[in-house]
Amino acid sequence: MIDVLLGFIDWGWVALAAVGVLIVTALAVAAIGVAGQVRAEVRRRRRSDSGGLVGRMGVVRRPLDPVGTVSVDGELWRARRAWDV
Repeated sequence: MIDVLLGFIDWGWVALAAVGVLIVTALAVAAIGVAGQVRAEVRRRRRSDSGGLVGRMGVVRRPLDPVGTVSVDGELWRARRAWDV
């Protein structure tokens, strides 16, 4: 009975469907990977731009007169003082 049923299947369409499923799966996995990379990049930028430094403690390396250099977490940043002298 199974031999009779297998004889009526058009294997070309089955192969085409299998290839289609593989392509769609590969695209979905790639999209998930790209989305993860984008999320990681956004997080990294948020920490590394000047907005991520607000409220953090740093060490003044060059006097802020009015612009100097500040070290925060081992990275040097140009800084200006927020007050008038």
